[in-house]
Amino acid sequence: MRTSPAPAPRYSWLVPAAGLVLAGGDVIGRPTLGDQTVSALWTGALSAILIIQTPLHVFSQARAGGPRAKRTDSRREPLLLNSRNRMPRAFLIFLCWAVAVSLGQGSLTVSGLQNLLSYWIFTGAALLVAVTSSAGTARIVQRMFFWAGLIRAVVFGAGWVLQIPVYSSRAFALTALVVMAVLIPARDIGGWIGRILPYILFVEIVASGSRIASAAAAIMLAFLVLRNRRGGYAVRALILFSGCGLLLWELIHRVAFLNERFFGGDQARVGRISLNTEGRSVLWSGLWTVAQDNLWIGQGAGTATDIARAKFVGAGEPHNDYLRFIVDYGVIGCAIWLVAILALLHRLWRRGRARSGDDAAIHYSAFLAVLGMSVVAITDNVLIYHYVLLPVAVLVGSSLAHSMKADPVEREQSSIDHVPGYQARARGQRVVQNVRTRS
Repeated sequence: MRTSPAPAPRYSWLVPAAGLVLAGGDVIGRPTLGDQTVSALWTGALSAILIIQTPLHVFSQARAGGPRAKRTDSRREPLLLNSRNRMPRAFLIFLCWAVAVSLGQGSLTVSGLQNLLSYWIFTGAALLVAVTSSAGTARIVQRMFFWAGLIRAVVFGAGWVLQIPVYSSRAFALTALVVMAVLIPARDIGGWIGRILPYILFVEIVASGSRIASAAAAIMLAFLVLRNRRGGYAVRALILFSGCGLLLWELIHRVAFLNERFFGGDQARVGRISLNTEGRSVLWSGLWTVAQDNLWIGQGAGTATDIARAKFVGAGEPHNDYLRFIVDYGVIGCAIWLVAILALLHRLWRRGRARSGDDAAIHYSAFLAVLGMSVVAITDNVLIYHYVLLPVAVLVGSSLAHSMKADPVEREQSSIDHVPGYQARARGQRVVQNVRTRS
């Protein structure tokens, strides 16, 4: 007796695009075409597509529950059409504020426009993925990101041993954090390789010399307790974080180039510890002085970047996205962004807590990715890097596609093809249902 195959998951073109970007990182955007880098052109093209596609899909879902033709296609899973899969409104408020300030100040530069488009990529991509996902989309995202992370780990490790750098150290560390966020809450992605890959990536992040990323990776590893179904999360997380912290501390003190990276160069005091800021302390002091000119409203998109490039040789960017927000969009703009991020973290965490086992993994992954991105933004420019923003947005959208609590329909549609024998049982159940229907 012939049976129909299990319906295939639905997912946006952004999912494979994010996997490709995650695997390639900054390598894809390095070449130049004329006066612009491929990275800048890709940012512009991606944001333009999202400006067209995202509103169409959002409005389509809001009207009569979404596209009916797609819902009746038996060969593919139906979309997860719920009314609460939106990004926090504070992100749209931030974008409107940033554009209004930039136009009002009349100081919108090319770099400022690229920054605004980057913020839209994060918001628009997450929205588009949220309204174009089915129950099995999360599984597809997890697998694609696992393979992208494995490629990065192998290529970076080989390049580090052979002294042939392929990825820049900073770009590798930032994208490795996204892969760690995917693998840490999941128990079965990639088999035994997926279980040990977070530890390998942690060691490689430390070897890359990225200080803030190393700290963020140590924080992430504490969430390995989410893999275990037993209680006592807080105690075990504290023990695990303490162990990772001690390991990181020993590596920094015993490996010469890491010690120089963390404690050499110019010094900034953090309590009783002197840290190497690589000139950031001077850069930040200068930018903070400029910010005083219009502290509450800001001076428009791109101001911080232009000042950093004009007055500080080799700086390029502010290397602190929150200080960038204050200079460009004022204290008000920075506060709106922080409110948006906190609201998003709250939504993602609640979705994870409302589920158990593997069903919670995608929600915790999105939470960790946003948390890691927000921590790294303290000393880096991660919020304008498309190769970080797009994968994180895909994780966020894959989580927000689900309702706050799993309803019976969602549980029935849940992609559990990783369970041994599930496909056979599913086919058997369909056969029984068909026989009952005919009789």
